[in-house]
Amino acid sequence: MDCSSQGADGWFDNLNKRVNILVEASEAISEGQALGYEGVFSRAGNIRIAVLDTGITLPETLAWAYEDRLKDVKDFIMHEPDTASNKFYAAVGDYDGHGTHAAALLLRTAPNADVYVGRVVRDRHELHSNSMLAEVIHQRIADAIMYAQFFRSGRVQLSF
Repeated sequence: MDCSSQGADGWFDNLNKRVNILVEASEAISEGQALGYEGVFSRAGNIRIAVLDTGITLPETLAWAYEDRLKDVKDFIMHEPDTASNKFYAAVGDYDGHGTHAAALLLRTAPNADVYVGRVVRDRHELHSNSMLAEVIHQRIADAIMYAQFFRSGRVQLSF
């Protein structure tokens, strides 16, 4: 293991220790177990975050580990109909890697987040193409934001 991966692993370990304490405290407060303030800080489930990027392709072990929090994956490039088989990126592979990285960071660092992924560009180079394609990309992004609203996403992440 090289120095950079050791540093990254240490950073994630430290984050997980700190986040888990805060998440547990938040859950205790929302359940009224702390200080007798029942319902004052109530929360209605996980926050919903839509990641609109290049899609997602997780290794099978990670897809399995996060299947309860990776709620939906949709391809706005192919405009395929929503079917049960589309869930978990049947046609939404990430050939660039950027969307996968963004979604994986969220899944790893935000334990109380449900993640919805929308593929709006094939790769980052597509963003620098001609103006005719720009209109198409803008429409994909608009459609994906409507999709995020349908799931009542609390946050929309556009990181390209």
